[in-house]
Amino acid sequence: PTLAESIGFINGKEFTVAAAGVDVDSRNTSDVERILQLAADRDLIVLCLGNTKTQEQEGFDRKDTALPGQQYALFEAVLTLRKPVVLVLVNGGQIALDGMTGYPSAIIE
Repeated sequence: PTLAESIGFINGKEFTVAAAGVDVDSRNTSDVERILQLAADRDLIVLCLGNTKTQEQEGFDRKDTALPGQQYALFEAVLTLRKPVVLVLVNGGQIALDGMTGYPSAIIE
């Protein structure tokens, strides 16, 4: 199951709404407004960020530890909602959390 399916199973599907975020392999932010509209009515936001095997895997390292794509921009946009945020990092290697550690209610890796 996906992370969203697992959360829905525990939390109750009727209380859980999931949406795809930004593409980790592009600079496209066209879905950010849709994500913010969906999240605006929620009591809590679980924001899953990280990298995939297209950015890093055994024998193929990243050039830096920043979140790929527009994930940091999505993170900043979600914070403007002023809702509790649980940040879930899905990654194989280190992720830089510069400017992110003081804001989420929790960070899970």
